[in-house]
Amino acid sequence: RDDQTLVALVHPSEVLAAEGEDFQASTFRLLIADLGAEGPDPSKVRAVEIDDFQPNWLGYATWSIRLSPNGRWAAISGYEKVGERQEVDPDTGAQESVDVLEITTAIIDVEEAKAFARVRSAGPVAFTPDSGTMVGFRYEPTGDSTRTLLVFTDLPSLQETVVEVPYLYPVYYVTPGGDMVVTYGAFGSGEDDHVLITSLDTGESTTTTGPSLHLNEFVVTPDGATIVAAYEGGLYRLGVYDAEAVALRDASYGAENVNLLPDGDTLLVSRQQGQG
Repeated sequence: RDDQTLVALVHPSEVLAAEGEDFQASTFRLLIADLGAEGPDPSKVRAVEIDDFQPNWLGYATWSIRLSPNGRWAAISGYEKVGERQEVDPDTGAQESVDVLEITTAIIDVEEAKAFARVRSAGPVAFTPDSGTMVGFRYEPTGDSTRTLLVFTDLPSLQETVVEVPYLYPVYYVTPGGDMVVTYGAFGSGEDDHVLITSLDTGESTTTTGPSLHLNEFVVTPDGATIVAAYEGGLYRLGVYDAEAVALRDASYGAENVNLLPDGDTLLVSRQQGQG
């Protein structure tokens, strides 16, 4: 928040020695260091232990720590050990103990340098601009299938609100005003791709109308009210508050990337060479 605090996630040495599926839950540590003019003071480093934890390994290499905008909360997503079960090694026939893991996000209070809570939510998580809500997701079995739930966790009360989404791998972002969450599928949701927009004030969700649209490449206006996306060569405008998608250019336009100048009024589009 003030560029004066450094946080780092530290793993036990034996974690990197594991191979294949032999990773086991371990105790990780979040180090919190205050930065002075000459860098962190080793004598003032605070450590918070995260027990029985296995990180999301993709996340560990990319987005392992998510910090709230106000700098108070650090969120580390992965799996929590909730027990053990016995399995037979197919090669040796010997019994071996295997960790039973559940999706979790560990929340650390950076200001107090202590573990705050664990919630049933996968990451990477997002925070509202006021740091009052954390957004993640989880899977829940329903009969013979599994549904995907978007999880809104109020901080610090930990009150939870869930919204079902039609995506196996949801991607989401919170609008600058902090009142809407835009969710789409990392790999689309099928032949008919649409975006889900959820109000954090009411908990109600709306599926976008208009042409099929997948947000692989998009930009948001400074007021957060409009999304402009490049999708399969076309260029589209999506209203966040009316959930209406409109085609600005069709696929023949060849749009590949899109961005806005800082004034928010000028759109930059890169196009495939040779497109009219």
